[in-house]
Amino acid sequence: MKPLREHIQKTIKLLMEEKYPVPPEILGALENNLQLKPIVRYVDYIKAVNTVPPSYEIFLHNSQSFMLAVEQTSIVAKISSKDYWLSMNEEAEAMKALNRLLTQPLPPKIDDKEEVSDEETFDDSGGGDDVAMEDDLETEA
Repeated sequence: MKPLREHIQKTIKLLMEEKYPVPPEILGALENNLQLKPIVRYVDYIKAVNTVPPSYEIFLHNSQSFMLAVEQTSIVAKISSKDYWLSMNEEAEAMKALNRLLTQPLPPKIDDKEEVSDEETFDDSGGGDDVAMEDDLETEA
């Protein structure tokens, strides 16, 4: 069932890319301004976001993302809640912020078979003190 789900997700991504191709300005900003060559090494997929001005969310292979917005005069990279104007000589700062985003560790994956139950995560024993007190009461009586 899992391989079928993955195949369907990949097919949907391909169909979306064919219907709404990424503009060349965005690809140029990724390759030339942010130095992400080749793009497939860093970028998992790109999603168009319904905003004004038009923007695109760039999803990286380590499950992190950032935005590229197409303004009238430049392309703005929105990385970690900070804006970098790529035509205003802020490429170096944008590349440093992007490098921090790229080097963040992958989030841990939880397998379906090894899910942690509520009993394992909730410890109500209080460190075993309650058991010791009950034993003391039995010996006193």
